[in-house]
Amino acid sequence: MYWQPGPTPGSVVASAPAKLNLTLEVGPPRQDGYHPIVSVMVPLSLTDELLLCERRDDEIVLEVTMADPLAAPLGADQDNLAWRAARLLQDFAWQALGVRKGVSIHLHKRIPVAAGLGGGSADAAAVLVGLNALWQLGLATGELSALGERLGADVPFCIRSKAGLVEGIGEQYTPLAVVPRIPVVLLNPRRPLSTAHVFRSFDAVGEPRSPGEHTAQMVRALFSGDLRNIAKAVYNDLGQPARHLIAEIGQMEAFLRTAGALTVQVTGSGPTVFGIMESGEHAREVFELCRSDARDWWAWWGWAGSVESLISETGSRELGAATCKG
Repeated sequence: MYWQPGPTPGSVVASAPAKLNLTLEVGPPRQDGYHPIVSVMVPLSLTDELLLCERRDDEIVLEVTMADPLAAPLGADQDNLAWRAARLLQDFAWQALGVRKGVSIHLHKRIPVAAGLGGGSADAAAVLVGLNALWQLGLATGELSALGERLGADVPFCIRSKAGLVEGIGEQYTPLAVVPRIPVVLLNPRRPLSTAHVFRSFDAVGEPRSPGEHTAQMVRALFSGDLRNIAKAVYNDLGQPARHLIAEIGQMEAFLRTAGALTVQVTGSGPTVFGIMESGEHAREVFELCRSDARDWWAWWGWAGSVESLISETGSRELGAATCKG
């Protein structure tokens, strides 16, 4: 997760990178209903941007703007993970540290909603990290991750925003030190897909349970740094259940294959699909080809993996004219 001082004193700008599942292997549900997973997750250079501003009172106020007609509208109410993250940290700071402050949050959404890209989790992580800095709480990454786990299984990964092996229900994270920059194109049908529905479909059709060999293969491929080896190791147990629920997923995958992708797959529980391209130039060409097509898909091209420098370069430019008020 990346933050920097905001445009005025008492403000912080935070970038919230989307995540990509290069592998996702799913085990049988536990007694609590959650499915254990083994996954290689990497951050994307696709980010939401947040401006956090101190308030004179202890209110939490959230404003959301959308960069594009995304897969679904996103509210600015108490169901929003960014708002819930702020309230969670506010309550913790009061109970543990005797500190109670308010914040105004401007969230500029670029990541599609309910799309398998972890956008809500990324926003929650950005709020936790940004408010830790803004309110000068001094919490360590592990403490923030423990709080984030209460909000969602992907939040601990998003707090770190570095490539890693993720296990358990998402709370177990092992960093992967050597990960190349991977050129990708993302396509989304502008339709949300419920993670719970995908898992129910997965359980109903009795998909084979992967013990983790695909993820081990991916880790070796990442260390090799060879794009073709990485492409061969891409895998997702939830890909087929997602295709059953939204037929356009198969159409988007076919489009990317025809355009020369080294591999195509669903990320997370979908419905977003990604293609690994031979180069950044190739990815940009495929993106432009999709934009010229008559289909109304959301499309994006950029990088996965080692994207820290790309994210720090973009900073707060996506926030446009957003400012702290009062």
